Amino acid sequence: MKELNSTTMDILRETCRDAGLRLTQQRLSVFQEVLGSHDHPTAETIHGRLRRTAPTLSLDTVYRTLALLERCGLVHRVLDPGGGDRFDPVTDGHTHVVCRRCGRIDDLPVPALGPGGLPEATHWGRVERRHVVYYGVCKACLAEPRH
Repeated sequence: MKELNSTTMDILRETCRDAGLRLTQQRLSVFQEVLGSHDHPTAETIHGRLRRTAPTLSLDTVYRTLALLERCGLVHRVLDPGGGDRFDPVTDGHTHVVCRRCGRIDDLPVPALGPGGLPEATHWGRVERRHVVYYGVCKACLAEPRH
């Protein structure tokens, strides 16, 4: 599990305080698990990983903590084409590529769209973030023989 630096810990503490919540060990563990993950885990995956060391952790607590972290901009929700949501600790503007066969999701760096990486949409309002997803077949699946 990835260790939180003092700045990240302060942000999490402030986020909880602003939401009127205590910074519990369970919230801290969920945040650490997301930060240390590179596989864009689901809430169920996070719950399964943490249950080994925190057997009283409920799936509902994981969902509520992820929702809090997302609202505060500390994690990014990635819609899984197979259903459900996955979570990404990288919150800056980037895109994702999803394998149609195995469901693997990876970050895909692309050139920025301009200052801040977001297009102007003054006729609509203010664009605050983008979510671009590319679909294809990953190298591992391409290497597997098809029946």
